[in-house]
Amino acid sequence: MGRTSTRSPIQPESTLSLPRIHDAFPELVPRVTCGRSRRLRELVNTGELDVAIVTSEQQFEPEQSLWSEALCWYASSSLSVTGEDTLPVALLESDCALRDMAATDLKQAALNYEAVLTSTDVDNLYAAVESGLAMALLPESSVISPKVRPVRLNQLPGQRQLTMNIITAGTLSSSFNEPLHECLLAAARATHDRAAARSG
Repeated sequence: MGRTSTRSPIQPESTLSLPRIHDAFPELVPRVTCGRSRRLRELVNTGELDVAIVTSEQQFEPEQSLWSEALCWYASSSLSVTGEDTLPVALLESDCALRDMAATDLKQAALNYEAVLTSTDVDNLYAAVESGLAMALLPESSVISPKVRPVRLNQLPGQRQLTMNIITAGTLSSSFNEPLHECLLAAARATHDRAAARSG
């Protein structure tokens, strides 16, 4: 069956689905790397990637959803967060849907803030939050410590939804693409369910 290319943004959910994919397609040799959703979309559009897991954004055509979860601003209980202070914030690096959401929230709230940490990885944002260094906009499933709680500021929006979608380049035959698609769907949902159970 050969080689297929698949990528996922922010966190490597696709790598966790490899055992399931290998069991379903033992002859397949996948190439899996992680990158930003918008970059992955470009690679799928050019046919350099066959399949990608991406963050849902309104400007794109309707796509098949893998899962949705709550998205909220979080901070450690040890960090004092008030609208009068300059807020320490952890942000993802540029050209990222989650960073854009965070920047929009902060701009619309007209809050004073300082970006004390920027990173390509949500795990690093969470570490900054858990340590009390910063607050950050995070998916609910990434929050696993009782020391971390939602930020309560009237200027910031409440809980929202983050949706992850699956897109394909149309480079695979339907007889292969459809089973692979279902396998990725099942693996991604299982990965999310495990993360949500840890956070709950």
